[in-house]
Amino acid sequence: SAHQLLVGLSAVLGHMFSPFLGFKGGKGVATGVGAMIGTMPAVGLSCFAVFFVFMFLFKMVSLASVAGTATLPIWAKVYIPEETQLFWLGSAFAALIIVKHHANIKRIIKGEEPKFSLKSDDSANQKQASNGLDTQEGAAEEAEPNAPS
Repeated sequence: SAHQLLVGLSAVLGHMFSPFLGFKGGKGVATGVGAMIGTMPAVGLSCFAVFFVFMFLFKMVSLASVAGTATLPIWAKVYIPEETQLFWLGSAFAALIIVKHHANIKRIIKGEEPKFSLKSDDSANQKQASNGLDTQEGAAEEAEPNAPS
């Protein structure tokens, strides 16, 4: 029902704009999927399926998240066509999550968005090293900031 979706939307808003974190927070995708599966299981699972297809094809979590979220109003209309409130609430819900991904969308357009991988490859290791992440020098500098090099 629309009331259940509003409660789910409240949880997502609390995650995205936490007063405990200076009204900053996450992008709401995982919380949103939980809310969707809890309130409209077929819609939530369909969005989740779109997420996995995009992850498999493009290996970008942010692109998969945006794609899955963008389909939310469509799935709401497919599965619950008589509930126009759910379509509009789902549209608002999706728009909010997509807007929170604006920086990711810019990186996707520029071709700079990192890809997800379970295995470590040389290019990922080189990128980490160039950023000073997870290298012995970087770890030593963090451990002993005043130590001579």
